Amino acid sequence: MTVPTTNRRRVRRRPPKNMVKLRCQKGTMGLAPNVARTLLDVSTDGARLVITVPLESRQDVTLSLELPWQARPLLVPSRVRWCMQLADGNYCVGVHFDKTIPDPQVHEFAAHSGL
Repeated sequence: MTVPTTNRRRVRRRPPKNMVKLRCQKGTMGLAPNVARTLLDVSTDGARLVITVPLESRQDVTLSLELPWQARPLLVPSRVRWCMQLADGNYCVGVHFDKTIPDPQVHEFAAHSGL
C-alpha cells in the first residue's frame, strides 16, 4: 500500500496525553478483543494508532478513549481508512470517526504542544 504524500486532512491532528487509555475493537458492539497498542494522534475527525492485527479498509471499529478522572470512556464508532504493517510486526492504522467530536472534547485527550 502507498501512503499519500499530500495532507488531505481538514483539521490538525494532535499528539495524545500520555495518560490516555485506548481500546480499539473490531465492529460496533464493543465485544471483540482489544487490538490497540498506542494512540499516535487524534483530531475531531479521526485518529492514527498502532494495533496488533491488520484491519481492512472501510472496516468498522470502535475506539474507546479514557482519562483517569473520567467516569466513563468516550466511545467513538469509526471506520478504517488505511492500514500498513510496521517493521516490528504491528500495524499503523488511520481511522475516520463516524461523527465529529467537538474540539473541546478532543482537547481533553490532546497533549499541549505549545502551538
